[in-house]
Amino acid sequence: MKNKVIKILKGLAIVLVTLLLLVGGYGYYFVHKSLPTVEGKTELKILDNSVKISRDKNGIPTIEAENDSDLYKAQGYIHAQDRLFQMDLARRQASGRLSEVVGEAALENDKKFLVFSLRKAAEESYKDYSEEAKKILENYAQGVNSFIEEAKRDNKLPYEFSLLGYSPENWTPIDSLTVGKYMAYDLGGHWDHLGFNNWILNNLGEENLKQLLPDSFSKNKDNEEIIKANQGIDVSIDKNTAKTERPPMENGSNNWVVSGKKTKSGKPLLADDPHLGLGTPSVWYQMSLSTPNNKVSGVIFPGVPGIILGHNEHIAWGVTNFGPDVQDLYIEKRQENNPYKFKYDNEYYDAKVDRYSIKVKGKDAVDFEVVNTKHGPIIDQLLKPLGNKDTSFSMQWTALESTQELEAILNIDKAKNWQEFEKSLEKFKAPAQNFVFADNEGNIAYKSNGNVPIRKKGDGNLPVPGYSSDYGWSGYVSYDKLPKLVNPEEGFIATANTETVKTDYHTSNVWAQPYRKARIDEVLSKKNNLTVDDMKKLQMDTKNLYAQEFLPNFLKNINVDKISKKEVVDKLKSWNNVDEKDEAAPLIFDLWMKKIQSYILKDKMDADVYKFMPHKESYVDKVLRDSLNGKKVNLRDSLNGKKVNLIEEKNGLQEVLTNSLNETITELEGKYGNDVSKWKWGIAHTLGFRHPLSKSSALLAYFLNPKEYPISGSKVTVQAARQNDEGLVNHGASWRFVYDFETKTGHHIVGPGQSGHFLSDNYDDQIEKWIKGEYTSESIGNIPKDKVLELVPGK
Repeated sequence: MKNKVIKILKGLAIVLVTLLLLVGGYGYYFVHKSLPTVEGKTELKILDNSVKISRDKNGIPTIEAENDSDLYKAQGYIHAQDRLFQMDLARRQASGRLSEVVGEAALENDKKFLVFSLRKAAEESYKDYSEEAKKILENYAQGVNSFIEEAKRDNKLPYEFSLLGYSPENWTPIDSLTVGKYMAYDLGGHWDHLGFNNWILNNLGEENLKQLLPDSFSKNKDNEEIIKANQGIDVSIDKNTAKTERPPMENGSNNWVVSGKKTKSGKPLLADDPHLGLGTPSVWYQMSLSTPNNKVSGVIFPGVPGIILGHNEHIAWGVTNFGPDVQDLYIEKRQENNPYKFKYDNEYYDAKVDRYSIKVKGKDAVDFEVVNTKHGPIIDQLLKPLGNKDTSFSMQWTALESTQELEAILNIDKAKNWQEFEKSLEKFKAPAQNFVFADNEGNIAYKSNGNVPIRKKGDGNLPVPGYSSDYGWSGYVSYDKLPKLVNPEEGFIATANTETVKTDYHTSNVWAQPYRKARIDEVLSKKNNLTVDDMKKLQMDTKNLYAQEFLPNFLKNINVDKISKKEVVDKLKSWNNVDEKDEAAPLIFDLWMKKIQSYILKDKMDADVYKFMPHKESYVDKVLRDSLNGKKVNLRDSLNGKKVNLIEEKNGLQEVLTNSLNETITELEGKYGNDVSKWKWGIAHTLGFRHPLSKSSALLAYFLNPKEYPISGSKVTVQAARQNDEGLVNHGASWRFVYDFETKTGHHIVGPGQSGHFLSDNYDDQIEKWIKGEYTSESIGNIPKDKVLELVPGK
């Protein structure tokens, strides 16, 4: 009997293993068949002539076409081959259409993007594109749709579509422009800054607001009447407001260009590393485009034709986020009992209303409307005043206007010198960017472009009355007055989201912390005979100037006798201010700065308000500098007379620093134990390129998320690497690029890799390169031959 049971169990085990192998084998076959075809010949009936696609070992293609029409058709086809699911998610998110494929969890996100009206703005922008640009957009869309048709016919759509149970719709020119408008959303803003300043005014009082904002705020006489208009119009910040996803405030970049007078070769060097979200697949697609008349190489967003960053045979260029205040909030007053009429100069006008029916997977459709005032959409979905149903905020934003960035990109790709490049930039209006430039003639230059509003009154720190024509925008700073440098005496130009050139007009209230820019300037100014390797080394630099500024003064002002763990103080005193993954000091300092912010601010506001608070550093760094420089920081709550003592004189500073360091030690002991020698920055600072579908199941996370690594750097180092609350580094250099005019070679890193398919060899093959600073190289004249696909005209 026992032997019989064993035989039965063995038989069942064999059956189970066989079933698992069959299921696993089918699963592998199912996923594997959607890998793109990268060798041989493929018929594409939309082509006029054959097109050659040559990929290198990193999966990076060069497209060789005989004309522009076939070039952009092939580019659309290749983008869809490698990144169709990413492209579809991007257009759905920006259009407010995620709910119909992922369900109710995306509903609030869809409403947010319908309020931001990116697709509507793309439709308006399309009308003003040239016929040539419209043709390129159409050619690109034809290429995408040829792949969609082929993949549906051969049952080879990317596996993600099957996982979510839907098929992609055809691509349109508006989809490409909507993806472009999404980047304006991701890189331009500050509406939340205005809303939070209103909260400070109405909850901590006018004196506190003036203390926390830059000194220039108090010098602008218009702000007195703007303060009065905001008093009593208190923003509502609740759980829903606090959890509203906003672009990371660290979205920015580094770029610099060095003239031949400072390089070993006597030729310019250019470097660029845009800082965006780090995920799988990469936000960028690297490629080279070649026709007999033009050759250009670099990166572009999947879903958009052309090359946005990189080089051609004559020039090279790179960008960082300029970051002007391009979103203003207006206090709008409705006519009583009429939600669609708004006051303006003592009369009422009819708002325009956009009505949507949001499809929700597995649920009934949800009706949603966006009310548009003279200034822009009502943003109750994002932020609204308490109590008064007849008062709301509207938002004016440069990106909601008709702008033609793709026109600029296509012209930049063909520019041969600074004059042609600068002229091309004139159409690049949203998002506003800092471009650096160099050319074969040895010229270097910089230009900040984009629409920068001119305000009738105020400086963009608070909402203004939308019911009066005394407020609003009177136009934009003229293009010829935007910041610009050409061949400066210093021999280099660097930008890193700070104010690069002082202007006599208002640009922004919210700049990035100055440390990346200061470190780049420090290195470039001290050294001559610079080489490509020096550029790469600087992009990987992890010197922390934030710590260098504050830490010595912090250590002077703590009460050492009250610190619970003296070896922590010793670690900080001996630290060389380099954010090295195996060191304890970066871990301690990073958490200490967060504890200082919390200690100063958190008990002054609800948890939801503190979570919503944008740019905490910009407020707290000012308070700390004022206090360390001997300026009295004594804030009072003007609403009820209660003291809101952020820091009051030296004893207050000592208390803040000592208590917050002890809180830091307690938390680190709880997480990592009592032995300080085992504390490592890399434990709380782990690089992870996560796939958007990995949140839905542990099984998908196992297959789709690449391996994670402890890494050096931080959000304030040139090697930008910002971690979230879980310690996951999910924001940083999405692409690194160095161009050498001596050898006409571009050096690149695109993390995690080129492909969007997890079975591809190029899915995550650049992660370790990203960590180590190991670049891949390309030159326009050296076309790879590792894998060649010929696209031929079909019948």
